[in-house]
Amino acid sequence: MNSSIPENRRKSPSGGSDLLAAVPAPAISESALVPASVALLGDDACHAWVEFFASHIRNPNTRVSYARAAHALFRWLGDRGIKDVRDIRGVHVSAWIEDRLLDGMAKATVKLELAAVRQLFAWLARHGVIPESPAMGVRGPKHVVRVGLTPVLTTAEARRFMRWLPSGTITELRDRAFIATLAYSFARVSAAMAMNVGDVSVRDGRWHVRLQEKAGKVLDIPCHHRLEQYLRDYMESGGLMERGLRTTPLFRAVDRRKGSVTLSERRWNRHRAREAVERRAIRAADEGVISPGCIGCHSLRATGITAYLEHPDARVEVAQYLAGHARTETTRLYDRRNEQVSLDEVERIGI
Repeated sequence: MNSSIPENRRKSPSGGSDLLAAVPAPAISESALVPASVALLGDDACHAWVEFFASHIRNPNTRVSYARAAHALFRWLGDRGIKDVRDIRGVHVSAWIEDRLLDGMAKATVKLELAAVRQLFAWLARHGVIPESPAMGVRGPKHVVRVGLTPVLTTAEARRFMRWLPSGTITELRDRAFIATLAYSFARVSAAMAMNVGDVSVRDGRWHVRLQEKAGKVLDIPCHHRLEQYLRDYMESGGLMERGLRTTPLFRAVDRRKGSVTLSERRWNRHRAREAVERRAIRAADEGVISPGCIGCHSLRATGITAYLEHPDARVEVAQYLAGHARTETTRLYDRRNEQVSLDEVERIGI
């Protein structure tokens, strides 16, 4: 099925301007491609589709994942001969969910996709594109998570890893400061990447970092002494301590010219950051510093939260605030203190 907007449906009702001309640039991606089964209903239906992703879904990562889910459903429907969005029924959505599970997709992912199409259909119904949402009564797979699945380092491994990180070049200093920011401030990678130089401040002799987290939350967190040292080393070596640079990116890409490596003015790409973290983790594992495994950016955040909760005086509500979680239940997923089953306990199984 052709999921792009037909040529006669890319025009606004006024006839001259592009339907997508007023949509913010980050929203013009897969989400702006209106399925043919929606586009055949006219410009109002096209507007409703685009506005759902451009206006209703504010988080760019959520926008991308919801758009992928929606287009996956409409491709599946098109392959089965359903060419009009008004013909979609709950049984179709249920069958699509079953197919996703049979294809081996994780239950958590399927639940996310169902949530995406539920919101989309509810939006289309509210704007008169369809009479009612066909996904409203569809139940997703049962999926209960009590402990997070993100791989984490033990406290001892994390301590060794932080001390092992090289610091001979500006690239190594940047990587070390970035890794420490994720681990010691519990920052999400998107929040760390969005930091400017001015988001690092000094008050009462102590360094603080300001993080723009999900749902518009702004967190001001005092730095762990090791994070403070790593940030100071990076910023001093990179010439980022000047007051005039406060509105410029903190974590920057590097320029490699004529054999020299210097910080550029460009913000570091999150994909390049992920590659750098994974590269450091693989090298540390090869040298026996940490156990082999898939350690990424979120692993560092999870490691920091887990290490904090292992402290006897730790409080879940503090971890919840530092992590920017809306619910305590989410923070408890990182509490792995009960995972440690001793050999003595196992040997009590009297078989």
